[in-house]
Amino acid sequence: MTIVLLVGGSLLARSLVEMLDVDLGFQTTNRLAVALIQPFPQGENATNRLGAFQQAFEERITALPGVVTVGGIDASPLSARGGNGRFIIEDRGDSGNYWPNYRVSSPGYFRALGIPLLRGRLFDENDGAGAPGVAVISESVANIIWPGEDPIGHRIDRSNMDGVDQMMTIVGGVGDARYYGPDRDVRGETYFNFLQRPQRTARFTGVIQTTGDPAAIGPTAMTQVKELNPELPIQVRTMDSMLYLMLSGRAFNLSLLGVMGVYGLIAYTVAHRTAEIGLRTALGTRPGQVVSLFVRESATLIGMGAVIGVLGAMATSRVLGSLLFEIDATDPTAYGIGVLALVVPAMLAGYVSSRRAAKTDPVRAIQAE
Repeated sequence: MTIVLLVGGSLLARSLVEMLDVDLGFQTTNRLAVALIQPFPQGENATNRLGAFQQAFEERITALPGVVTVGGIDASPLSARGGNGRFIIEDRGDSGNYWPNYRVSSPGYFRALGIPLLRGRLFDENDGAGAPGVAVISESVANIIWPGEDPIGHRIDRSNMDGVDQMMTIVGGVGDARYYGPDRDVRGETYFNFLQRPQRTARFTGVIQTTGDPAAIGPTAMTQVKELNPELPIQVRTMDSMLYLMLSGRAFNLSLLGVMGVYGLIAYTVAHRTAEIGLRTALGTRPGQVVSLFVRESATLIGMGAVIGVLGAMATSRVLGSLLFEIDATDPTAYGIGVLALVVPAMLAGYVSSRRAAKTDPVRAIQAE
């Protein structure tokens, strides 16, 4: 059973390494995410205040030492949050079976997260609440909806997502981003300026790019938010920690428990035979011979278990197929790691426990039994 756990854990660990090499389309290093959760707006004035609050937040954070740039978005990257659906394309109808994500961001968001501009422009200071509606789309949206042509200048409507019935002109194209993790397919993004969709900023995450350790900016960022609204719930995390948290489900805790369990089992078995060891010693068996005997017995048990375990792992590892990333369920390296992770602690347990037992006074060992 331990071999099965260890092989499965090794396969997942190797998948994790492969996933960490995937290009997310944005940067997590030196990035801090500040999640701001405000009451959902009731009425136009409340809606406008949400946009004003976000502007004030970004202005305050930008002025802090060690901050490179600041931006915000309605669905935090790596949080598995966000909406998607069809959208209307001017003079063409809807997007059919293609359902890209709907995002609302501030102008500085793309620079703060390191999402590259591929064509056109990003949001700027001219794209305010009363200005003509604008949109930025990701590369996959451009390739699917407008293959072989420039999407700049085309107009789309996403009123199905927020009730704002307005055609938005595409002004820029950016790179795709894997917001849901490195093992998930790119869906494609349509971005809108938060000043033109302020009702979406009730739940907004500020992304802060820093020159050094982003965690060091955290307390100061929280202070700035509290000065704007002392009662506002805040969650501050580095983007690196968010990525590791997203991938942590693939860690092999069960395998660790398996190793500990085998060590404990071997040690318990040897301890249970302390009286036998005492009797053998009393009859003239040298401690070295006792240790050798129990190590050989442990090795036999471990060898049999390893063979059966490998066969069992081969039979059950296919169940992990849907959880693996760029790794085959019969990967020989994973099996080798799994076997070694069992053999080493088990043999160590047999040696240490039998050596300790061999040093026990034979009379006391037999009396204890």
